[in-house]
Amino acid sequence: MNRGYGMLAVGSALVLGGGLVTGGAWGASPSPATRTSITLVNADGFEPVSEEVIAANTVVDTFKSADSTMRLLGRPGSIASISVDPANSNTAHDLEVRLSASRPKTAADARAYADSGRTVVGDLVALGMPRREAERQFGDMETLDGHNPYLAGARRAAVARPRSGSSSPAAPTAAAASGTTPYDVLCVDINAHGGRIVGRGCSTLFLVVQNGTDWWFNNKYKLSVHSTDTSFPFPLRLTLAAWDIRWAGGNVVYDWDPTSEVPVGSCTTVTASISDKGGISISGTVCPNVLDVWTLSGTRSGAQWTGTERGTQWEVALGVQAVHSPPGAPASYASTLGLACMNC
Repeated sequence: MNRGYGMLAVGSALVLGGGLVTGGAWGASPSPATRTSITLVNADGFEPVSEEVIAANTVVDTFKSADSTMRLLGRPGSIASISVDPANSNTAHDLEVRLSASRPKTAADARAYADSGRTVVGDLVALGMPRREAERQFGDMETLDGHNPYLAGARRAAVARPRSGSSSPAAPTAAAASGTTPYDVLCVDINAHGGRIVGRGCSTLFLVVQNGTDWWFNNKYKLSVHSTDTSFPFPLRLTLAAWDIRWAGGNVVYDWDPTSEVPVGSCTTVTASISDKGGISISGTVCPNVLDVWTLSGTRSGAQWTGTERGTQWEVALGVQAVHSPPGAPASYASTLGLACMNC
């Protein structure tokens, strides 16, 4: 694992899975709803209000509460859940959203994303993000090595060297899957607390080795979120932004980054990377105080930014993981978004 330090943007975290989960802000439910292809369970005040089909087997579903809007991009049949803690609670997370899905391990389904013509930037534009901002902030989500193909003069970044003492297994002798086209992308757009919290996050999954139903993935994720509140004297400010990718039982998350706490004294470029199966890398601007591990276990890994947001600066959480999905293990995964704030 190699980390670089420099300058960039900031963000938060979210939870997604084999489908797309999106959660809205805290609040009571609006008036009633339409049917959507992404099923919302444990809605906690959110209702589905619209759906847009943007590609084969891909929809953008919008969910609203009284003061928040969530737009989720995922496959029909995905399941999303939203958990909202009361504003006066002392719990660690004010909002947690999870999206989960399960897919067949077939050659045809493995090519579904490539065949759809989708891109990470295109997915974010479909969620409402201006194209230039999507290219600048998330263009590196489309590549394994972390270079951003949309930036003028962009050079391909070298994939990190193996970490010393890495316990990752050797690559199997099998035909490698495409390293340039994602297997799946999960994205969420959040507008919460009456527009006082806004941001977007994505997970990109790359199927890097495929030997029958013995599959190996290298994955990356990035969340960027901030408060827009300029009120005085007690503006809303983020204190936690987190994102993870988690897998069904039988799958193994065997490498990940970040691996430990990364103290941040000033807004700095942080790079997360691993070298297994050709490697994967992601960078972003992280601001004080800390980027750290979130929800780590044998089947999941994530990253969290913690601190007290300074003004309305963007906060970023990012990371990478390597996953072995052996024969018999399902291609079932989810992402989770976690946010906490003060004066919510």
